[in-house]
Amino acid sequence: MIKDYTSFIDFIKTGRLGPLDFQVSKTSLIDILGRPKSIYDSYRGEKDKPEILTYHYKNLEIIFYDSEPLYISVGFDSRKAGLPKELQISWHKSAKKLFLGDFVNILKTENITCERLHQPALIGENAVLWLPQGRIDVRFLIETDLRIWNITAVSKNISHGRWETSECF
Repeated sequence: MIKDYTSFIDFIKTGRLGPLDFQVSKTSLIDILGRPKSIYDSYRGEKDKPEILTYHYKNLEIIFYDSEPLYISVGFDSRKAGLPKELQISWHKSAKKLFLGDFVNILKTENITCERLHQPALIGENAVLWLPQGRIDVRFLIETDLRIWNITAVSKNISHGRWETSECF
């Protein structure tokens, strides 16, 4: 069972993670969480390129496109020691034990629609689910028997490009 289930469902429905949402600025992010462990600049300041900065906080990454937050991504890598305590998120530890089937059952129970994304060129692909209501991308790794890998909230609808879709359940 997921601890703080309501907060978990709120995140996968809305993309809101405690005090963080897509209105957060870089300054307010640092006010809330402190300095990030690292900041990665995708284009390293190249001229005529957008500024794409990734702020790293343990299992949390927030990606800004110019000054707007584009992604709020929660990972489940045990080497990165959870989420920042300032978020007061208690579901992370129990959610990292979720397998694909468990997650799909939660979606059914909560009446959350989803699509399964496929890349035809991949053999033995990981499972990727798209939840359009909250614009959430959820990935499960085949290397870990389809255990949850990350949940990413996306600020804008994105094109899935070469991905094919099918129903989740």
